[in-house]
Amino acid sequence: MKVYRGRNRRRHPRKEVDLEIIYSSLDTFFYDYALNISRGGMFIKTENPMHVGSKVNMRFSLPGSDRIIETSGRVVHTVSGKSRTDEPHGMGIEFAGLSDDDRKLIEALWEQSLKKETE
Repeated sequence: MKVYRGRNRRRHPRKEVDLEIIYSSLDTFFYDYALNISRGGMFIKTENPMHVGSKVNMRFSLPGSDRIIETSGRVVHTVSGKSRTDEPHGMGIEFAGLSDDDRKLIEALWEQSLKKETE
């Protein structure tokens, strides 16, 4: 499987993940996978990305954690069939309502990853 690394458009470094995520906008619920996450947001792989500016509510847990993170965000960029890149279809979500505790959990995921790389 080819892993897309993407252009570095983020303010925060991304961690590649394969997270199941439940998200909703208005009264519609979706179930997809996040391909990467940072302390500022995530990229959700989907064939039907929402419009830029759409608000979403999300629910997911991080690898190795039983804690459910519930937060909100907004779509900041999309990749669809009209794009001419090798980037997977989906949407970049910027977190809007991430608690300090949840942000620390995401940062801990990074710290674990860095420790494994240096060992």
